[in-house]
Amino acid sequence: MSKIQRDQSKTSSDGGSPVREENFVDSLMSQIDQDNVDDIIKIQKKSMKRFEKTNEMLVNCVALSEKRLEKAKSEFAAHKSLIIDAKNDLESIFKKLRNIKQILMNKYPEIYQEKAAEFKMPTEDED
Repeated sequence: MSKIQRDQSKTSSDGGSPVREENFVDSLMSQIDQDNVDDIIKIQKKSMKRFEKTNEMLVNCVALSEKRLEKAKSEFAAHKSLIIDAKNDLESIFKKLRNIKQILMNKYPEIYQEKAAEFKMPTEDED
């Protein structure tokens, strides 16, 4: 497309002379209210500051959460270890009690049967 054809394609709606780009831009610029543009820029700057503050607060929140998570993980590991130790201790105690009961049952069968009936633990059906 040649320059002449382009200029002819840029005619005004009344079919008159070619519209120059500068005139078009100037006419658009005259439609813009500078006060409104300034207000929009102020609002955008204010919004940007708020977003930056929010972002900073979120970064601080994440850092605090990470510290608390690490503390909770270490406490959890310590408590888990404590529970495992208690479980092992209880298993050892119950094993010793079973051994003592077995020794008593073998050594004193009549007395053991008598006392076992006297202190019989209720079953789940009897609850």
